[in-house]
This record gives sequence, structure tokens and C-alpha cells, in this order.
Amino acid sequence: EFLGFWHVAGSSAGTILGGMTIFSIGRHWAFKGGERERHIQLFRYFLVWTGYLFLSTIGVYLLTHFGHYNYLVAKLTISLFLAIAYNYPLQKRFVFK
Repeated sequence: EFLGFWHVAGSSAGTILGGMTIFSIGRHWAFKGGERERHIQLFRYFLVWTGYLFLSTIGVYLLTHFGHYNYLVAKLTISLFLAIAYNYPLQKRFVFK
């Protein structure tokens, strides 16, 4: 909103930038994934992250356009739900196992 971007595009951009940071945090701190080769983890992370980007973007769009939620509420709601139900389980059991 501050820069005049459409809220769905802004949500996607935030997911892209956040994804780059979260891989490093997950690998080195949260899941201690150093025992597996980096390129394998990066490929698996990309698969999970691509799904998250799709689900997040669609979720924000649906909540704002059909549910008439404020875009900040929609982004927060979708992000929290996906973090618990999608990202954490897949990163723990698939990406960094």
C-alpha cells in the first residue's frame, strides 16, 4: 500500500523475499539441516515454497475479493494458517529431515 502496489502482488513479493531468508534460517538454526546436501534441501524447499506461494496468493485473493476481508487481515490469517498447517510440517518432515 505504501508504494502503491496491488495488495495481492505485494503479498506475493513478500513471500518471495521471505522465502530466501527462511531457507537459511531453517537449514542452519531451526531444523539443523546441515547433514544433508544443500542442493537437495534447496530443491525440496523450492517445491514446498512454490506451493506456499500459490496457496498464499490464492488465499489472500479469495479472502479479500470474495470474503471482503481487509488485505492485512487476510494476509495475516493465511500466513498463520499455512505456517502451522503447511510450512512447518513439510519443512520438518520433507525438506530438512
